[in-house]
Amino acid sequence: MEGSPGFYLPQEMTDAILDQAQDDKKTLRACTLVAKSWSHQSCRYLYRHIRIQMTTTPGILSTFIETLHTSVKLHASLQRLTITGSYTPLSIDCIDAPSDNRLWLRAEVLYQILSCLPALRHLSIRSAYIESGGMPSHSFPCRFTLSRLEVHHVDSTSRLSTMCPVPLLNILALFSELDVLIVTGIDPLWKVSTDPAGTTREYFPARTMIRYLDLSALLTTSLPIKWSKVVEPSALRTLSGHLASGDGNQDLCALMKGCRALERVTLSVGTFLGEMSMFKIFADNIQTTNEETDGFDYRDLRLGSFPNLHSVAFNQVSVGHPRVRPSFTVLLGLISTLHPETVSSITIGMIYCGISIAMLEVDWKGLQNSLERLRGLEDVILPVPWMRSGCVSQTQEVVAAQWDRLVRTSLPALNAKGILRTGGISSAPRGKV
Repeated sequence: MEGSPGFYLPQEMTDAILDQAQDDKKTLRACTLVAKSWSHQSCRYLYRHIRIQMTTTPGILSTFIETLHTSVKLHASLQRLTITGSYTPLSIDCIDAPSDNRLWLRAEVLYQILSCLPALRHLSIRSAYIESGGMPSHSFPCRFTLSRLEVHHVDSTSRLSTMCPVPLLNILALFSELDVLIVTGIDPLWKVSTDPAGTTREYFPARTMIRYLDLSALLTTSLPIKWSKVVEPSALRTLSGHLASGDGNQDLCALMKGCRALERVTLSVGTFLGEMSMFKIFADNIQTTNEETDGFDYRDLRLGSFPNLHSVAFNQVSVGHPRVRPSFTVLLGLISTLHPETVSSITIGMIYCGISIAMLEVDWKGLQNSLERLRGLEDVILPVPWMRSGCVSQTQEVVAAQWDRLVRTSLPALNAKGILRTGGISSAPRGKV
């Protein structure tokens, strides 16, 4: 367990104080007050952020809870807590049945920690094995509020089949309100719980008020978690997700249906087949996912029905390969559903599996016609497409210049309005860094 770097009184200042104090009681008393004040401020800063490594010492969370019960300074000053476990994403270990030597994070333990930290604003859970066990979180007497909750690379396979199919839900149910929730890298091999009779049990906690929900880094939305039953849609202002299989799309539509206050939406449109095929675990599902996305009814998302939606981003639009052309078709279909007056900013990030920008094939005419329909547009951003490393011979500056010229000559009407931008690089495909 470690804290943030604290304040340190410079040695020169310490020596000067001791030299001047000598036998002067008045000066010595003043020095004592300065030292106490410095110590107090140092402790406040020192315990503002604590990182706990569950991999180092078994029972470290229990020790931390005991410390919380005896330390008033921690109660008042700790604002950020990071808990890191030993889980390795996509490892063989995560596919096997859970073993007893893992260090598990349980909802009841997290509840005890949160109960002692009223000033906590930011909680990050990384590489942890999350287990449902003991008292289910919906039975706890109170729920908590955070500014930010991050869950990165966790294994949420349940050891106790009669509890919750996805133990992560027990963690989410601890919170009544979150300003920001970011979930990335959850193991897609979740085992849905079954009761003794062998039938699947569906469990969802009480809804959580979330203003900013980022699910864009998940490998698939077709998982036991039904976000439409977890999130309170009326509170959502910003949503980041992606179109995956049919079930995932349906859940995304169900979630967005009640988001009347939605202001910003980011959707990842395509699957980069060449890169995703490296994961043997998904190899059999890649083509199915692509076909289902191609047949997706764009109108179900109802993007044109949100009166406050002013900023839209479409990422991971695959171009330049015949197997992924449906991705661009999905993009044009989604743009066609946007309200022509309310949307003022649109970002389109592409993934290109070719070796040269000059060889890139895009339906520029269709894209320009779709964008010109949006009369309220003030900003159109097309970052440089993400390209596979090792396949590009030019420098990044040369590629950026080529892309800028291509975009401006291919979209002359938008360029004439002065609303085109091409800076930055598009986000990498899911599963790539």
